[in-house]
Amino acid sequence: MSQNQEQHSDRTDASDLAAIYPDLTPHRLQEAEENLEAYIEHTLVMYERIRQDPEAYRQLRALTGRASSGYDDIGRTPP
Repeated sequence: MSQNQEQHSDRTDASDLAAIYPDLTPHRLQEAEENLEAYIEHTLVMYERIRQDPEAYRQLRALTGRASSGYDDIGRTPP
């Protein structure tokens, strides 16, 4: 696990998920925590791979630059 993954893993706490999803059973809460950690790990692996490939990084910047111009400061599309 990389240092970034460890930092994110520290923030992924079952009590945080329990606050968001209070109706989950302990088993489902554990499953949700594992799924979230796997998602974060996978996302970081993809990002690190893209950062190592200048062409892929350029494409990511181009795609996210266009997408972000359609949203306001809190992620809503303008009317």
